[in-house]
Amino acid sequence: MHGKKIINNLPELVSLFKEIKSWDWSVPLAIEYCKKDEHRNLSQNALSHVWYRDAAKQLGDTEIWEVAGACKLDYALPILLGDDDTYNDIYKYCLEPYTREERIEILGKGYVACTRLLNKKQYTEYLQGVQNYYGKNGIRLMASGEYQDIMSRMYHI
Repeated sequence: MHGKKIINNLPELVSLFKEIKSWDWSVPLAIEYCKKDEHRNLSQNALSHVWYRDAAKQLGDTEIWEVAGACKLDYALPILLGDDDTYNDIYKYCLEPYTREERIEILGKGYVACTRLLNKKQYTEYLQGVQNYYGKNGIRLMASGEYQDIMSRMYHI
């Protein structure tokens, strides 16, 4: 059993409960929910990965994970620390004791969750910070519209 549903009203919720009753519960299932407008979308995540690649390619001597780690450290981490008190403990124990270079590696290689914890609004703020920084430093990142055009042509969306 795998899937994702968006519930827009009470009748749809009732229908979902009826469906859940019919599921095979011999194996435990995980059910996750969030407000629709707060959950970031796949295109935001994919765009950030395109940007990491673009920046690393233009910088020439930098790995993609290094760009990702620096972006997360400089732009996502301050958002999480400012908006989520629970992340302060994660930072204190998992990142604070290390040097900047070590933090970049930890975040860039995904050893500690960071951007995946951002909601849609926070991720938008994160992307704006990344885009502003690289734009001011002469690195051209693919615009969101360009990326969406490429994806729609590739996948006939």
